[in-house]
Amino acid sequence: RSKSEIRQQLGINSSWYFDKLWSDAAKFRYADMPRVFEALLDADRSIKGFSTLDSTSILFLLVKRLIG
Repeated sequence: RSKSEIRQQLGINSSWYFDKLWSDAAKFRYADMPRVFEALLDADRSIKGFSTLDSTSILFLLVKRLIG
């Protein structure tokens, strides 16, 4: 699929915003995806009560894990 088809399917009207998202997403390789989804799952569980951390700390730790 082309970038414009993907942008349209996602419902993003701003081409500038989509290009920024595309650029950020391109920094991750497919091999990184298991690590990314594991970090997201851990953060999700933590926010739902499986942690004593506050939500700001959980988000901070998630970002730190994602950017390595």
